[in-house]
Amino acid sequence: MASLSVELTELDKGSLSDAGQKLASADPQVRLRAVSAIAEAGSAAADFFPHVLALARADSSLAVRQEAVRTVASIGIGGNARQAAAALEELVVAEEGQIRAAAARGLGALRVVESLGVLGR
Repeated sequence: MASLSVELTELDKGSLSDAGQKLASADPQVRLRAVSAIAEAGSAAADFFPHVLALARADSSLAVRQEAVRTVASIGIGGNARQAAAALEELVVAEEGQIRAAAARGLGALRVVESLGVLGR
């Protein structure tokens, strides 16, 4: 995802806020759509980073976890790449292959040189 410096309109901010609230939904499909919406916002969604990271680490739905891992990278691009890279380094050794692969792709996208060595482990 390219980093764009675009100011969010009030409607966009409201939509992002709605997506953030839906991260706690009991329905995994609702959480998945919310995480996807936050991923599209990129670094503008930095306030949701801790919540998305929690989903990436331990959501009950593998699809939600995988999308949350992608979103961690998306938030980090153009924002706090080092924080996102540290989280992805942790996830690149997850039990599930899909999570490891998503974390590795995210690390590559972030291009934080110090973190790329973890991919050789």
